[in-house]
Amino acid sequence: MIKAIAAAGLALAGLGAIGFAQTGDGDDFEALPGGWHMHPSICTVHHEEGERMVSLYYGGMTADFEIASPELGALARRGEAALELGVDGRWRAIPFANAFEYVDGRRGYNFGLETDVFDEMRAGRRLQLRSRGRTIFDFDLADVAAAIDATTNCYMASGEMAGESAWDGNAIEYNRM
Repeated sequence: MIKAIAAAGLALAGLGAIGFAQTGDGDDFEALPGGWHMHPSICTVHHEEGERMVSLYYGGMTADFEIASPELGALARRGEAALELGVDGRWRAIPFANAFEYVDGRRGYNFGLETDVFDEMRAGRRLQLRSRGRTIFDFDLADVAAAIDATTNCYMASGEMAGESAWDGNAIEYNRM
């Protein structure tokens, strides 16, 4: 069941975030502490460091991630997806991960996990991904609490909880009654 929920959340959040990242629409952008950015129209937050990117979305029942880096891109090109996510060395399997590629050539994976991972991240210092026991992505979690709060609060205020959202195939739009 969680796999089906995660897949649905990824389809909406991932495609919306990818659509935003590819268009670069500066009208949908708010700066947050620590280099995080919020995209209110899709309730997604992201942090970029050169070719590395972490994007988060609270989907109600899932915490959705989109992570890109050269190392993940090489893994995605080989078709490997046996990934684990770790916060401060506490590892959990990622049951479903989907490889993606941006128009600019950056590659990575998107996936969903139970929302308790956000609580771990708020208290944590490092986020890591590993494949087959080898760490392939390491990210400093400084200021992540504000980003998690932003995506969660946006989602709650959007009408999503009442089932009032509509997806147009490129981005998520919220219908307010």
